[in-house]
Amino acid sequence: MANETDTSSANDLYVTVLHQAVLEERRPLQVPWRQFHTKADPIGRGITAQFPIQDDPAAAVALTESTDATNTQLTTSNQQATATEQGIMATVTDRLAAVSVVDAYPHFEGVLGRSYEERVLDIFAGLYDNFTGITGTSGADLTLVQFLAAVTALAGRDVPGPYYSVLHTQQVLDLRSGSGNTPGGILPGFAASQTGMEFLASPNFQQTVMNDINRSAYAGSILNVDVWQTTAVVTMANGADRGGGIFNKDAIGYHELWDQKVELQRDASLRATEIVVTGCLGAVEIDDNRGQTIQTDA
Repeated sequence: MANETDTSSANDLYVTVLHQAVLEERRPLQVPWRQFHTKADPIGRGITAQFPIQDDPAAAVALTESTDATNTQLTTSNQQATATEQGIMATVTDRLAAVSVVDAYPHFEGVLGRSYEERVLDIFAGLYDNFTGITGTSGADLTLVQFLAAVTALAGRDVPGPYYSVLHTQQVLDLRSGSGNTPGGILPGFAASQTGMEFLASPNFQQTVMNDINRSAYAGSILNVDVWQTTAVVTMANGADRGGGIFNKDAIGYHELWDQKVELQRDASLRATEIVVTGCLGAVEIDDNRGQTIQTDA
């Protein structure tokens, strides 16, 4: 049969339609940085917040009867976090807002808000590779032994728990796949809770558990350390390695004058509206001994 009427011959009668939701842009997984860093609680509203630290005067000593004790000078030190403005702006024209099939203002407000959160994540991720204590082997996969060594290094420096860890996704993969570990991967799945065996190769994961883990930045708990993964973890050794970290809450502090806020500013002569997203925050390493960098193959 010939001369049918089809989508080629009647192509002026239909238009391309859009899916009702716009897929969000791809970004590094967000980690709950407020959960495992210390926020300054300043007296006043200064730009810089000082974290005072009581220095350790060492243990007391044995005393001799009828002999004066030797005076011990008590000293303090401090680290300072300076809040600086972070932000991003975009200008939405009236024409775009009028013809857009989605509500342009809330859509682009969401995009810029996520850009701000990514910036804050980068600030903290840039500190995890700065600890003096480093565990791992450049150019080699992360192993269970190395992870245990990092935890032990903190305990050996009398750092109180709980500990938290932020790793690159490749480092988490090393732990899951069992690279360099015996036996196999170590992040526990459903079978571990039934058998008491915490270190199981990844084939022992139930698929539903794996799916739940992969939907968020939370990668599981190892040796009572909550592990989070994100590609925001910075490179080391000229890009050959990634520098994640294990630390307690007092290792890194931050000073926040204001949290993320979104404002609209009208520019009538341009026939457009500016969307401005800002915050004011700064972070600092408070105590170098309370953190351990994990440097392994990127």
